[in-house]
Amino acid sequence: EYGYIYEQQFQDPQVRSMALKDMAFQTYLGLQDFFDSNNAIDMSASYDTLMVPYTWNSQLTDGHAPSQDVLALQTALELEGEYPPQAKSKNDCPRSGSFGPCTKAALDAFQAKYEIAGEKGVVGEKTIGELNKLYSGKII
Repeated sequence: EYGYIYEQQFQDPQVRSMALKDMAFQTYLGLQDFFDSNNAIDMSASYDTLMVPYTWNSQLTDGHAPSQDVLALQTALELEGEYPPQAKSKNDCPRSGSFGPCTKAALDAFQAKYEIAGEKGVVGEKTIGELNKLYSGKII
C-alpha cells in the first residue's frame, strides 16, 4: 500500500500504468493474506509482483529516460536484495523507472554478484542475458 506514496514519481504514462497495476496487485495480495492466508491464491508464481517475469531487449545506461525496462530492472534488483543499494532506504531510492545513482549502484552490486565484467553501470548484453535467465520466465 505504501507504493501509492510514490505515485507522483511515475510521470511516464507506460511506467505509471505498470506501477499502478503492480501496486493494486500488492494491495490484493495483502488483503488476500489478511482475510484468508491459508487459502491465498498465488497468482504471482514465485514473485509477489507483476513486474516480473519481464524480458529485457535493450541496453540501459545512467540517465536513461523513465521506462518500463528500468522499472522492471529496479524490481529485479530488489528481488536480488540489491535495491535499494546498501546504506540507502526505499525513501532514498524508490522504484521510479528512472535510471539514476541508486539504480547504478544496485546494478554494480548485481554485476559483481554474477561476475559480469566489462559492463559496470550499464545494462549491456551480458547483464541482459543474466536478467533474462533469472527473470524473463522464458527458456534462454
